[in-house]
Amino acid sequence: MTAAALQRYPGAVPWRMTAADYLPAAGTGTALLGTPTRTPWDESMRRAGRAVTEERLLDRLIADLRAAGAR
Repeated sequence: MTAAALQRYPGAVPWRMTAADYLPAAGTGTALLGTPTRTPWDESMRRAGRAVTEERLLDRLIADLRAAGAR
């Protein structure tokens, strides 16, 4: 979904999609299935072979939104 959004909105920047965001939660993520695809923002998910859903990072995402609202 992120790749499709980045293609549709060329000025968009992936949010919380780096290895530093992803890897701490990857250890308990579910195994990726099917043929791996490249990600335009970071290859960590493909290399780790684990999915990390947004819900697993919800506390961090909400904190980002709160901080942005404070500006």
